Amino acid sequence: MKKKNILVVVGLVLITLGVVVYNTQKRNRDIEYIEESLTLSKSEATKLVEDTINNVINVYENIDKVFEIDGSYESEKEIKVTNYDEIVKTIFTENGIKELENISFGKNKFVTKKDNDILLLKEIPSDNQYTGSSISLDGLNIGENEITCNVTLTTYKLVKDKLTYYVFEKNIKLVKNEENWLVDTFKYSN
Repeated sequence: MKKKNILVVVGLVLITLGVVVYNTQKRNRDIEYIEESLTLSKSEATKLVEDTINNVINVYENIDKVFEIDGSYESEKEIKVTNYDEIVKTIFTENGIKELENISFGKNKFVTKKDNDILLLKEIPSDNQYTGSSISLDGLNIGENEITCNVTLTTYKLVKDKLTYYVFEKNIKLVKNEENWLVDTFKYSN
């Protein structure tokens, strides 16, 4: 009788182990393994670059939409802004900020720092204005932490009753900084 009880117990243990192993394997088969891609798709990168270019255009051409203006400062050529550092750090890398601060239009620097004041040109030359330009991208290279491409800005203008258009080609490089994509280089002046 003892042998019979031992066989029954061993049989029950084997059956229980079989059921446990079967359920574990079934559960593992039901799990979907999703590999998260760290790079953007082409359409996501294209949208990101286009939006970023429009933000840069606003920095140069629509200062009052981007920065807080200090109305107490009066000048024919310049505007005094009060939140310069906070804004540019959300758009540009350190290298991009250096590039921005070294841009000149003719003999006029776009950014002038005087004591603790930041002055920006009120208006840049019309041949460097891209508001309303169509933007097309070519040679888009998408990396995990960097996006580069060639940018074509096409502007149509009516000059003396003649429709003229201007095409400017530039390069842009965006670098990922934590969760944000920032402009590392985009030379604005022609």
